[in-house]
Amino acid sequence: MKSEVVASQRDLKFATALSVSRLVYQACINSTMSANLFPKLVMGEFCSVRDPLVTRQLVPWLTEQLKNATDDIERIAMMAALGNIGHEVIIPSILPHISSCEPSSHYEAQWYERHRRAMRDDEEPMLKKEWRKKWLAFKKKNSKKDASVEELLDRFEEELRKEMEEEQKVGKSHRHHDKKSKSEEKKENKKDSKNKAKLSKKDEKKERKSSKKEEKEEKEEKEEREEAREEIQVEAREEAVVLEEREEVIKMAEQEENE
Repeated sequence: MKSEVVASQRDLKFATALSVSRLVYQACINSTMSANLFPKLVMGEFCSVRDPLVTRQLVPWLTEQLKNATDDIERIAMMAALGNIGHEVIIPSILPHISSCEPSSHYEAQWYERHRRAMRDDEEPMLKKEWRKKWLAFKKKNSKKDASVEELLDRFEEELRKEMEEEQKVGKSHRHHDKKSKSEEKKENKKDSKNKAKLSKKDEKKERKSSKKEEKEEKEEKEEREEAREEIQVEAREEAVVLEEREEVIKMAEQEENE
């Protein structure tokens, strides 16, 4: 299912997800079907719901495809594939998509159809879902009033228009503020660039001075090392001369004893 061949073809991806999830239900979830369709008594248990194939690969992949679905057809196909598994492990995956749902009436369906252009998923992915939540909250709030669904929808539409107008005003004010802030940022950036240039020149001078000092120190250290080496060599030569003199004295003493 994760291969490029399957992912690139929409219908093939849907068919594969549905067939694989159905196969997992038959082989891993439903013990009766697995015993009848697969040689369970001969080959042993084929799989179970706790297998990593189900819990770590199939269910997470279907959940990700459901979250990233671009339209209702893909969303329904992935929810059906999860439903084919037939186990409680799919509940966290499908619960966000089925919670706070309520069947729509004829007037509600007409209203959504009338405003489908403004609720297109390619322009505003969350707009349709947000409007649905707002409508359910508005309907619950005004359910005690003696008004038809059509009248409630008209009132709800007026509220939405007011909210959209307020959002547009706020957006314009934010844009104006953003323009001012951008101009101020440009001025500050110019000042910062000038200050950085000055600081960079000062830093260069400091670095040059420090480099010269370091060179001098290195030269002095080298001279001191050379002097120390020369002193060590002189001392070694003197010690060698002393040893030679001692050896000669010892030899002379031995010769005198032998005579």
